[in-house]
Amino acid sequence: MNITPIINKAKYDLLSANGTDIKIISQVEVQIYLKGLKFYQHVGTAKELNPQFLLRVDFLSANEARICYKTDTLSLLEDLNQITMYSMCDEANCMSLARTECIQPFSEATISVIGHKHLNNKSVMLEESQHAKRCPIAVANALTLVKNNKAVCQIMNMNPYVVTLKKGLK
Repeated sequence: MNITPIINKAKYDLLSANGTDIKIISQVEVQIYLKGLKFYQHVGTAKELNPQFLLRVDFLSANEARICYKTDTLSLLEDLNQITMYSMCDEANCMSLARTECIQPFSEATISVIGHKHLNNKSVMLEESQHAKRCPIAVANALTLVKNNKAVCQIMNMNPYVVTLKKGLK
């Protein structure tokens, strides 16, 4: 994989739907596998991006993309490949607290989380979601195995007070 730094960065800066700047810092050609189809695509890499992957209009047009919001699917190449789309906080894409937890000041805790049945017996990446930034704890990014719809998550309370996290929090 050959990563090419971008010299004239201002030319490549993007604006997100919420109005924040997306700074593109380099580009690279990647192989994308979507349900058995392989695509080669030149992609830009951003310093900070949430979600971590965006499909631009040029990719969608070149691959004859159709989005159906009724069924939450993305179809490529005349329906040859259909991909279910998930929002970041969709139940199928999030883990939630199995029980209410009280995290002591300046401490770490390993907590139990539960996920959607389609995640069972799969490895998943646990990471803090963008909307969780309002929560006064930090979540450790971790690759973990979901067994019986359950996994564990490492968190840290960096505050001088107890933080209570309610059962079902995503």
